[in-house]
Order: sequence, then structure tokens, then C-alpha cells
Amino acid sequence: MSKIAQLIGNDPRFAQCRLFDKAILRSVAVSEDGYIGFIKITGSFFQKQELSVFHINDVISINLAGQPKVLYELQITINDFNNPQIVIPLYRKPEGGGFILIPIIMMFLDNWRKAEAEIKELMALLENMLYTRQSNQEPGQATQHTSDADELAKYKKLLDDGAITQKEFDAKKKQILDL
Repeated sequence: MSKIAQLIGNDPRFAQCRLFDKAILRSVAVSEDGYIGFIKITGSFFQKQELSVFHINDVISINLAGQPKVLYELQITINDFNNPQIVIPLYRKPEGGGFILIPIIMMFLDNWRKAEAEIKELMALLENMLYTRQSNQEPGQATQHTSDADELAKYKKLLDDGAITQKEFDAKKKQILDL
């Protein structure tokens, strides 16, 4: 049993779900009800693994970033002021020095093919869910919601990068949210 399967266990949100846990680095579960769960690794020495869950209705955008056969990350922008960007590493080329033997190369290529197929399937499912959700919204509803969330995400990044102060960030937040 995979780690993601253990973590979702008896969680009723994932009673009917599709697991992406065969070849990708960070396993993902997608339920029929629109919940997306992934393994979040925290703690000292990255030993603590917990389930992090969000809903497709909170998703603003989905982007697959990286370089084929080296690194793929799923970048998801959600409507969450405290954590507007979720990055899920999906594939990372194994690190290693020394001599590379033919069997190791073949194993890497085989794993890459499996991971690539799984990543494409995951992206297609998420994009389909996002498209379905957006097409069911009233015209103009998603546009206004997205621009506010994008503005908040932009200022949150500036705050995290140290370009603005917490006070400036809070002022912009109040301005954007009309508080």
C-alpha cells in the first residue's frame, strides 16, 4: 500500500478517488467530489509526512513546470490568502556521481516513461475538473475572483521576498478585499 493510500485511509472525501502513486515522486489522490490530496513533507530532516487537501473549487490555475526527464513540479494557485501557491514535486532525476552503467540508465528511462504517463494523466484530470468547474460558474464570477486572488498572491510573494513590509502587505490586502 502506498503512503498516499495510507494517509487518505478512511477519509470520506476520498471514498471514490484515483491515486497517482506508481512512478511520480510525490503521490497525489484526486476524488470524484473534487478533493485533491497530496503528501506534504515537513519537520526536521523532512521526516514528517502528512496529508494536505484542497478542493478544485479553490483552484485558480494549474501549471506544470520543469524540464523533461530532469524535474517536474505541479504549481497550483489556490484561493488561500495564507498559502496561495502549492508546489508538488512530481518527478526528480536521481542524483548520483561516478560511473553510469547501462542497467541504471535503462531503469531511469523506464521509470521516466511511467512517471511521464502518470503526470500527463494527472494533468488531464485536473485540467478537466478545472474546466468543468469554470464552465459551470456565472460569467464574470471567475474573472473577478481570479484577479483578486492573483493580486493577493503577487503581494504575498513580494512580502516573502522582503520587497514589502508586513504593514504594506496588510494595507494592500485590505484594499483588494475592500475590508
